[in-house]
Amino acid sequence: MLSTYTVAMKIFAIRGIEKRSIEEFKEIYELPWINIYKKLGVDIEMDEEYALWRKLSPKYEKLVVPIAGAKETLKKLKEMGVKTIILSSRDASLVLTEVKNHGFADLIDSVVAGVHDKKEVIHELLVSHEIEKENALYVGDMPHDIDTAKHAGIKSVAVLSGFGKKEELKVEKPDFMIEDISELIKLVKQN
Repeated sequence: MLSTYTVAMKIFAIRGIEKRSIEEFKEIYELPWINIYKKLGVDIEMDEEYALWRKLSPKYEKLVVPIAGAKETLKKLKEMGVKTIILSSRDASLVLTEVKNHGFADLIDSVVAGVHDKKEVIHELLVSHEIEKENALYVGDMPHDIDTAKHAGIKSVAVLSGFGKKEELKVEKPDFMIEDISELIKLVKQN
């Protein structure tokens, strides 16, 4: 979270956008990323935006911290034979670097990143990984994640340890809401 905020503020400065506090940034943070700029009335090209992120993000790599309990949860899911896929709007090279640097590479089955709108690829992802809708859980921390799950006709899990605010996530009516990622193990066993 801190790395995203830090890089975003560097990019805001490049674009002449007023710096926001982390709380203010959380208020405007939304996916797809371009929606943030729409809120601010700024016109950008996404390719240029991703180029800036690729250039600046490595400088702040040390600020990237996995969600508490993520590695342990992924290990348990792997032991249970559960397929895990990362679907991210972040630049693919950045996500792959983070997965590798944090020791998640052997725990993740697939990484699909650099996706502007996750709804555009979710169906294809389910098919290509031979995942039946009734067996899928989509875990995310943003309203767009819940919307993507609904679009695909799969169950959604809102996790409250990320950028999304509880009130905003509740509005989207996820199938499940968890405070801690480790609670995912119990949900997988039940579903």
